[in-house]
Amino acid sequence: MPDLVMCSGSECPIKNNCYRHRAVSNLAQPYFLYVPFNAETQTCKGFKNIGLREVMSVEDAESFWSKHIWW
Repeated sequence: MPDLVMCSGSECPIKNNCYRHRAVSNLAQPYFLYVPFNAETQTCKGFKNIGLREVMSVEDAESFWSKHIWW
């Protein structure tokens, strides 16, 4: 059980990158009464980054591996 207040993420555009939305909750887990995302400023006071990074493009991956693998 995460030791934080969870978020339902309803209508939140950044919910998939937020730990408060993605973590597996306990049955007795507290949730925000409202989603703290501010559409005007495109920010959220409750946002907790889960640390996702962009995936490399196929071209970048082929370039990277071509430098490190010899066939």
